[in-house]
Amino acid sequence: MSITGLGSAIEYAEETAAYGTDLAKTKSIPFISESFSYVPGFATGTAIRFNNSLPQSADVIRTNRVIEGDLVVPLYTLGHLEWLKSCYEDYVFATATPNTHTYLIGQTGATHPAISADVFVGGVTAQESKNVTGIIVNGYSVSAAAEDDAPIEVTYSCIAKDLVFTDADTAVGVEIAANEQMNWSNLTISLAASECVSAFSMDVTIPKTRRWCLGNTTTNQPDREGRASVTGTLDMYFDDWNEADDMVAGTERPLVITATGDVTPAHTFVWTNNIHFTGGTAMVDGEDRIVVSMNWEALSSTANDQDASGHTLVVSNTEATL
Repeated sequence: MSITGLGSAIEYAEETAAYGTDLAKTKSIPFISESFSYVPGFATGTAIRFNNSLPQSADVIRTNRVIEGDLVVPLYTLGHLEWLKSCYEDYVFATATPNTHTYLIGQTGATHPAISADVFVGGVTAQESKNVTGIIVNGYSVSAAAEDDAPIEVTYSCIAKDLVFTDADTAVGVEIAANEQMNWSNLTISLAASECVSAFSMDVTIPKTRRWCLGNTTTNQPDREGRASVTGTLDMYFDDWNEADDMVAGTERPLVITATGDVTPAHTFVWTNNIHFTGGTAMVDGEDRIVVSMNWEALSSTANDQDASGHTLVVSNTEATL
């Protein structure tokens, strides 16, 4: 049997029992690519021999295993809530219609929920899957460019507790109702009225570290460690040089990125950042319009001086619960 990527999908659910405990999957979305890898650790012991034999490994000792990888998916109107909840420090959910889910950085230091997932790939006689448990999201990136049929892509950077392979064709979690892929035409960026943004990227990093304990080859629930950061790029056509002046001066300004679906009521992702520009290049190519590629980073809010706390994400949708 040959294994292909035809019909690939990922099923997942938020873990509700002990960290790394697998459970029935409730949601499913297609993915572009994944790189969950299994790296076992081995240590070897050498022995000194008083004969003509060369010293060589006396034992191969299993130490620990590292599970990590990236998951690249299109931005869907639904299907990202658990992954975002695993990434952010704090989250506030309102049950009004439409429901709103607010994600914050550096607020309470809440425990990051883990995810169990089955990554399915196509086979001749059955579906093969990688069962990954204890997934914690260390960060994610979003990018889009003004091109025909170009989707808005989200890449989740993950660490996990364990990974096993199975050919069991289990019941498939039904793809989320009213799910809809968002393309670049669903995206608006609010910065100022004087420029046209042709491409953007945003990287959100909220680092967590594995906790190894004696007597256990799998990691315990990872903890937040290190400073969160939100950085990105904007490629813009300028009508004037005011933005370039702001870049040089380090002027702080709001940056609002909005992705809106076409279903009713509207499903939206709204990223709000308090930013300043950290550099940029004006690319001059013959007689064409000048495109300026600007680097930016999110700053602290005025009410909270913790790292990148000027960044928030609000997701509105019709899903009643996570």
